[in-house]
Amino acid sequence: MVERSGIPRSTYIRLENGTRVADVSQIFRICEALGIKHSEFTQRVEERLTA
Repeated sequence: MVERSGIPRSTYIRLENGTRVADVSQIFRICEALGIKHSEFTQRVEERLTA
């Protein structure tokens, strides 16, 4: 994921363990690396928050 997203390894590790919050550009890069649309990601987040 680090290679595919272009996010530095140390930053990605902090994102995964919750010691850092992803900014919008990082979220977009992760979505692209996962092959999902940003809108789909946002929709999934909204669904989980309202469930």
